[in-house]
Amino acid sequence: MLDTNTYISAAISPSGTCAQLVELARQGRVRLVVSPHLLDELETRLAREKFRRWLTLDDVRDFVDALTLLADMVDDRPENETPHVCTDPDDNFLVALFQDAQAAILVSGDKAVLAIEYPGLDVRKPAEALAALTFTHEWGEGYLEGSEERSFAQIEDEGNRGIFAAYSSFVTVLEQPNAHELLPYVVVPETLKAFRRDLAWLRENVLNRGITTRPDYASPDIAHLKLPPDPGVNLRATDEIRLPDDTIYATMQRCPDLDDLPGAEMGQWRVFGIGAPVPPQKIRPRPRRNTR
Repeated sequence: MLDTNTYISAAISPSGTCAQLVELARQGRVRLVVSPHLLDELETRLAREKFRRWLTLDDVRDFVDALTLLADMVDDRPENETPHVCTDPDDNFLVALFQDAQAAILVSGDKAVLAIEYPGLDVRKPAEALAALTFTHEWGEGYLEGSEERSFAQIEDEGNRGIFAAYSSFVTVLEQPNAHELLPYVVVPETLKAFRRDLAWLRENVLNRGITTRPDYASPDIAHLKLPPDPGVNLRATDEIRLPDDTIYATMQRCPDLDDLPGAEMGQWRVFGIGAPVPPQKIRPRPRRNTR
């Protein structure tokens, strides 16, 4: 998704970075989204006299008409339903459009837009967006090069901090020479014997893996984390994608009867198993603490 200034740059500089982003859409490699408000704003601004050195009014109409045909049209939200998160209120509609279009990236060179912090919003400069959209990975299509900062922000925004802290603590324990002694703090007690028995296998098959940022919740107290092979870089999926066949899972269980590892805010999550996802019906529910 490109903001108005990016489209203006594409219109007046046909060989520039912003125009290359539009060209990706013409080639069918990316999907552009626009709204009536964005197109009206674009046409109004390009009609200003200062742009006559680059475009005639006929050129402006042709550019906007071509964009209308090329991009997917998404209706604007009513103003009272638009998030008010931008220092410039005129930019708030961009956040709503990004959400409603389920866009992957918002492209802007505007410092105020680049400074917006909002759950799920990924704003990049044109050159950064072009590099991300032309990025290829050995796993196939549907991936953008991401960042750890954005991944951690997504985990936090979606309320999954505890479960990832629990898995991260488990991995840290595996790396320790006294892992046998520390495992009771990070795994479900009934599985401790199996984890101690399989410690060598776990170190060989878990420590070299990545992790996806969205758990699959089989129930409120059971979740599965996908553990693909290490991709080498931070990746962000832009669509439904197929992970490598040798992806394994961490089955996690919330244990309200147990304390977290000291210093770790694990939300009372523990690792139940590593390998194939374990269904909830095969996991004994944990007792609840008496809060009286």
